[in-house]
Amino acid sequence: DGPAGGARLVGAAIAAKLADIFMTPVAEIDLAKPPAHFGVDSLIAVELRNLLVLQAAADISIFNILQTASLAALAALVAEKSRHLQGA
Repeated sequence: DGPAGGARLVGAAIAAKLADIFMTPVAEIDLAKPPAHFGVDSLIAVELRNLLVLQAAADISIFNILQTASLAALAALVAEKSRHLQGA
């Protein structure tokens, strides 16, 4: 599936994590929206970063998480930086 498939997987993981944190159905997490739309602050960004570093082996900054234009763009960035997906 390459980078696009990786971005979909990462997007699903991000949506699941945010749904868990905010106790909302995962279907309500729209990846086209920015993290701030869902109330992502620096503490939640740290939690997301830990998930992304552990599961995707992607070195991503808190700033990247907070400032990304959308969750989908964040997922694409993580997929691009993921050591698991390099060369896929």
